[in-house]
Amino acid sequence: MGELIDFKVLLADGRHVGKVKGFSSNGAQDLLIIEELSGKESEVPLVKPFIKRLSFKDRVIELELPKGLLADD
Repeated sequence: MGELIDFKVLLADGRHVGKVKGFSSNGAQDLLIIEELSGKESEVPLVKPFIKRLSFKDRVIELELPKGLLADD
């Protein structure tokens, strides 16, 4: 998972929301720590239903998230 550090984070609508800063866990699942463009941090479950696209070539992860998971949402 460490190779995702500094990947650009996009939402399914194409909006750039920040970058991957690190990882955490809540015991049940791994969490992606996202540093949002505002400087706030959010922890988002790193689960297959949320991941729409992952490109190592472009260093981008595109997520489709339920409303309220991001600090600036």
